[in-house]
Amino acid sequence: MRFTKSSYLPSGICGTILLASALTWGLVGPACAADLQASAPQTTATSIAVTRNGIPFDIAIYQPLTRQQRGTVVLLHGFPGGRVGAGSPNTQSLVSSLAKSGYSVVRFNYIGSWANGGQFSWFGGVLDTEAVLRFLRTDEGRSLGVDGSRIVLVGHSYGGWVALMTAARDPTVRCVATMASHNLGRGGQLMRDDQNLYQRRLALIEGPLRGLEPPIRAESAKALADDAMGHAEEWDLTNHVEQLRSKQLIFVSAEQDVILPQRLYLQPLIDGLLRASAPNLRTAVVEGADHNFSQHRSQVNRMIENWITKECKL
Repeated sequence: MRFTKSSYLPSGICGTILLASALTWGLVGPACAADLQASAPQTTATSIAVTRNGIPFDIAIYQPLTRQQRGTVVLLHGFPGGRVGAGSPNTQSLVSSLAKSGYSVVRFNYIGSWANGGQFSWFGGVLDTEAVLRFLRTDEGRSLGVDGSRIVLVGHSYGGWVALMTAARDPTVRCVATMASHNLGRGGQLMRDDQNLYQRRLALIEGPLRGLEPPIRAESAKALADDAMGHAEEWDLTNHVEQLRSKQLIFVSAEQDVILPQRLYLQPLIDGLLRASAPNLRTAVVEGADHNFSQHRSQVNRMIENWITKECKL
């Protein structure tokens, strides 16, 4: 693995973690291509190239202008998400609030997505996240003022599954927050048992793979769908309850989520954690919210920020 430092980015807040489109498996963030947006001078931003399997991908690190660092929040976007450097006022507000509270914030696009080379794969998102965490724990990461020993993973939709799978594989990750989270293994099982669902999902996944400069570059939509079915048991979060039960967890679901209904995808994990007497599990359902939290993003931001700053013990 190799880490290289890129050009310094102007002070600013950016992000797109809470946005998702129902166009592709319900895991889709907005396709944005704006430059890194400047905001109130509450952070400095640095771009660093992290390499996994010989393929570099940039991460953006937003550091609070304070010496009292409380930890590092890694934001994990959905499928295909938005290009790092794009932003929305709601996510800018979340990152700004976290920075004001003393947290560094890290964002990146997965290999095979947006400006990154290589091919995208579902489990590649987990491996990319692990590469980022390894970097944050190096001397170079520490030299940037990032506390890689105290990590909070925050993910929306597909990014929620990435966050939970990463935490299940890394006992040092203590806190995970998800919003309208996917359970990719459960999705694979449902597709395997329902040919009509398989065809619908196949059509949805194909969207971001089209065009001259598609946001996702993968072998094919069929290869991605078949990969989820082929790893259904391995990627089912309910089979990782023992690894997750001791974590500090908050799951925020959307009452009107027709893309990834909680009862089908997340509730089996919640039930498993409750049976295992998970001591630090928090759940919330946002009334009237869709998978994108389209009219409720400010509310969800406050919930996540309050949980991180008041309940997540790093």
